[in-house]
Amino acid sequence: MPDDSLVDEYMNVKHIQGCLEICHFGHGCAFLLVLSGREAGNIWFDGRADYGGIEPELNNLGERTSFSEWYLNWLENSLGEISQI
Repeated sequence: MPDDSLVDEYMNVKHIQGCLEICHFGHGCAFLLVLSGREAGNIWFDGRADYGGIEPELNNLGERTSFSEWYLNWLENSLGEISQI
């Protein structure tokens, strides 16, 4: 197990400063909307709770996913699930 100071640094909120959590993924992981800086408007995934780090959400072309792209995909998937009920 890593020492406490290493875990504290890894989980420090300074790493997600300027972001807004928009969707909980489970196990303490979440999707973040970046609100400031050069990544503003893009979605990042915070997987630190599972020791997966923080990384940009990429689309099928390997490009950064914008909020509108992420939201429309989420909406389409949700509507698809509802129609199967």
